[in-house]
Amino acid sequence: MAQFSCITQQVIPAGDHAILMGEVKGFTHSEGRGLGYVGGQYFSLGLERAALETVSGAVVYGAIIEQGENVLLEKTENGLRPPQITSHDRGSLREELHNALTDYGVETDIGAAYSVYDDTRTRTHYSYFLAEALSLRDHSPLISVPIRDLAAQQFTHPAIAEMLTRFALESRTRSFALYLGSTERGDVHTLSTRK
Repeated sequence: MAQFSCITQQVIPAGDHAILMGEVKGFTHSEGRGLGYVGGQYFSLGLERAALETVSGAVVYGAIIEQGENVLLEKTENGLRPPQITSHDRGSLREELHNALTDYGVETDIGAAYSVYDDTRTRTHYSYFLAEALSLRDHSPLISVPIRDLAAQQFTHPAIAEMLTRFALESRTRSFALYLGSTERGDVHTLSTRK
């Protein structure tokens, strides 16, 4: 964390905001969780980071990719699921996931962690991120499913079905929360509790 003490040098009007230009007079830094601001609330990424740092065993990373009013899903023998990969290198998971999604034929902007949970039966850790499709190749193996129809789909696992049903509900208000737990139970942390 960093803190700057400044003296205002210039105020620049910018629509309904003002840009403050300052001269730095003091600076401190320390270990700790950074602070973000979104949707009119401050939050910390501490929950997401802590969840991703406690992984042991097999690790699966995936993305819930929005494309307009639809979600891009992978069709398998056992039902639908978000596109995902199995990895052992947590240090480059976003890059690895982005590259895998490119192989699926979709360029994405990967956002915040959305659902982080463990399957205690198989000792597998799952992390799914929100993502937006920037472009989609014509012959991509992913299928487009309307968000409003997600609850009626057949998914590969009840945890995936529950996650995507929650996503469909939260997409109505665009107020997404983070699920932390297991396939059996866990907690949903709204932005105001993600500290």
